[in-house]
Amino acid sequence: MTDDQVIVEQDTDIAVVTLNRPDALNAITKDMLVELQTAVNDLEEREDLRAVVLTGAGRGFCAGADLHEMRDIDADEAEYRSDMAEEITAFLEKTGKMTVAAIHGPCIGGGNELALACDFRIATDDAVFGQPEVHVGLIPGFGATARLPRIVGWAQAKRLLLTGEKIDAAEAEDIGLVDHVVPETNDIREEAVTFARKTMDGQSPLAYELTKRLLHGTRDLPLKDALSKERAYFGKIFGSHDQQEGVAAFIEKRDPEFTGNGEDTEE
Repeated sequence: MTDDQVIVEQDTDIAVVTLNRPDALNAITKDMLVELQTAVNDLEEREDLRAVVLTGAGRGFCAGADLHEMRDIDADEAEYRSDMAEEITAFLEKTGKMTVAAIHGPCIGGGNELALACDFRIATDDAVFGQPEVHVGLIPGFGATARLPRIVGWAQAKRLLLTGEKIDAAEAEDIGLVDHVVPETNDIREEAVTFARKTMDGQSPLAYELTKRLLHGTRDLPLKDALSKERAYFGKIFGSHDQQEGVAAFIEKRDPEFTGNGEDTEE
């Protein structure tokens, strides 16, 4: 077995990123953060890539930070690790590529925060979610206080963050933390890859990217400014290959052949 704490595998236009410390339920170490940081920087540059699936090896997705390693770090080191995590989660959240968390078993603390940054979260019915930092004298450092309320609402986020309560996959789906739950007997990695491929089928990569940019780039803007930005992007996509091809294919009753090319096709 490889000693790498992060494994990246690519199959055509989908990459699978696996957290690889199965004996420790993929608890996050500094080395894992460094490897994830390197991986996401590389993935962002791959023009042939349309989706990234994030999962964990062994019995769980991720049990959070490795507290044995974190026990003796100082404030500067803690902030440095949080900064690394912010770069990783910013990729998952803001990249124009689709990002899907494939979750099984524990998805706790920093693991849940990685999942929160993804576009979609798919879980097996044995998955467990929580932000238990208050029980060990910590606060979330990878984005939960900002992202969790935006996903599940203020009241549910406050409950999970201030009580440290853990919830099962069914409840996570009920409150909107998880998009889809499948039986634990299913291969969650394959479920996520199938979901990504099915979702991408017939979609314009350019339209997906611009829509995602709008969702994340306007959510904190006043309504007037958000609508103004949407109008600008709406105009931007016209004249692109994908826009022209998509409309032509609809009119001609055929499947579109999208490229993701945002350049005007007219000479």
